[in-house]
Amino acid sequence: TESLLNQGKCLWQNQTAPQQEIRKTKNFTAIDQPLLNVKSLLPIVFHEDLITLASHYYGSLPSVGGVNLRKSFVTDLSEQTTEIFHADPNSLRFMKFFFYLNDVDEDGGPFCIVKGSFKNKFEGWNNSDENGLDTAWQYKRWTHEQIEDIYGKENIKYITANVGDLIIGNTVAFHRGTKCKKNDRLMLTVHVSPHTEFFQDPVFKMHKKDYNSLNDLQKGYSDHLIKI
Repeated sequence: TESLLNQGKCLWQNQTAPQQEIRKTKNFTAIDQPLLNVKSLLPIVFHEDLITLASHYYGSLPSVGGVNLRKSFVTDLSEQTTEIFHADPNSLRFMKFFFYLNDVDEDGGPFCIVKGSFKNKFEGWNNSDENGLDTAWQYKRWTHEQIEDIYGKENIKYITANVGDLIIGNTVAFHRGTKCKKNDRLMLTVHVSPHTEFFQDPVFKMHKKDYNSLNDLQKGYSDHLIKI
């Protein structure tokens, strides 16, 4: 992953600059189509313990809907997009597995989630923005002050952990990735849902040869991925 970032290869949003250039104008970047470009992710994403956890949560076998491999930077820039509180509109029931790929303390951009907010929402929480946009990445975002006023400081939880630790989040709750203050953060996120996200055609891909290497349970877990 670091090699791709250093070379500016296989990055999302058609970025082609190395990470040292991107960090001058962006708080983070990510690998495009991680399952195609970083094969070492396969044993993690399709680990049977994850499938068991997700299946017990949903009461049925769900599927991987997306995989995000993101590098967040220490910058002087203001908070951007997913660093601002929001609730994922991907599904009414939506789970994410987060893997920290380096140690993350309070200064390292920990995942932040609001306790109880997956079921306790306020009026207007999902309003579209001032331009009337209602696509997934344009949904209403809320400032820290607004969320603290509504839910209380004590219910805003910062999830610090070490490299390799697994965090499981119901991201229908309000959450954000806090901005890195002293250390960069590398994180793998796996989206899991009983249906395709937003009930739309899938967008994440994997190689057919990798799919053919999976067992039957893992193949069922990959139903929402495009095989190429």
